[in-house]
Amino acid sequence: MKNILLFLIVTCLFLFSCVESKEDKSSRQDLGIQVRQINTSFKNLKDNQKAENEITRLTLSNYYNGYTTSLSDIRSKLASIILTQKYYDLRKSLETLISKSLEILNMRRDLTNEAFSISENISDFKRNVENTMDYKYDSYGYKYYLKYKKEALTNSIEFILNKAKYSYDLIKYDSTINALIGYSIITNKRLNEFNFADTLDFYNSLYDTTDLAHSINTNLKKIDLNTDNL
Repeated sequence: MKNILLFLIVTCLFLFSCVESKEDKSSRQDLGIQVRQINTSFKNLKDNQKAENEITRLTLSNYYNGYTTSLSDIRSKLASIILTQKYYDLRKSLETLISKSLEILNMRRDLTNEAFSISENISDFKRNVENTMDYKYDSYGYKYYLKYKKEALTNSIEFILNKAKYSYDLIKYDSTINALIGYSIITNKRLNEFNFADTLDFYNSLYDTTDLAHSINTNLKKIDLNTDNL
């Protein structure tokens, strides 16, 4: 009889420990909302690739600021949520992921800005080459020929350096994305352990070799500012 009673007590204690408290449930639900908001922000970035392809230098900052502001707001909401101790570490993980996400968005903006500079560099080269041809066989304008030739050569060197920098920065960008995806996988394991309805999906939103940054790099590899005929 005593053994049966002890068994019942232990069983009741076990079942009681498995029941989620009201506070824990509230914490899990509040964090779950922010997880969905993070996914929504990056899904919007993915879905709006056409708009990203059409941005200009004037609209560059406003475009990316829309996403960085959204993530910063989510980070602020995370910090303000009253949580049980059970979810403290998970909140820190989500805040770290948002900080990394903001870093990636800033890198993406900088890459686009670099592309605009390279485009201007190419335009300057073409204009100086045309001017060089105008004065190449003009004995009276020979000094202008030398002037524009020097500028075209400078443009060519700048292009080589800028293209190399863009390629290097793109590698860093991809590396940061891979690190974020790896960290999110670890965080998702914890979300599953806590029975969250949603997990983070950075892979489908960010890992895309056809996005603007990679498309620009592909096109740059095809461009060669030839100065042999100057």
